[in-house]
Amino acid sequence: MTKRIVFTGGTGKAGRHAIPKLLEKGYSILNVDLKPFDHPGVNTLIADITDSGQAFNALTTHFGF
Repeated sequence: MTKRIVFTGGTGKAGRHAIPKLLEKGYSILNVDLKPFDHPGVNTLIADITDSGQAFNALTTHFGF
């Protein structure tokens, strides 16, 4: 079973350090942010989580990559 994480704001300071560590541990990451995270194996969904509609879509329909 693949462990999946939706990381909001992964392009920021914490995400740039946390996401590579999570990938090393075998997690599948979906970054939800306003800017893409340029790292192999990380898909970014461009969305504004302060918009309830965009947040709902990000957390319910886009983890299929």
